[in-house]
Amino acid sequence: TAKRKDLETVKEIGPRMSEAIVYERKRGGEFKDWNDFVSRVKGVGKKSAAQMSADGLIINGQKMTDSAAPAAPK
Repeated sequence: TAKRKDLETVKEIGPRMSEAIVYERKRGGEFKDWNDFVSRVKGVGKKSAAQMSADGLIINGQKMTDSAAPAAPK
């Protein structure tokens, strides 16, 4: 639910990434979980999502944990 300015306080998130996050949230609704976030936001992969989480980003009330980490592509 964070605004662009708030998202940019997370070390890994700059203006373009915050714009992409807000755009995708408006387009597809709130993110359900970390898998949903990674699959919908262009430019975010498993490693960058883990770093964003470590730097303070929370998705649907949750930090990214090993059990919440997106599955590797098959």
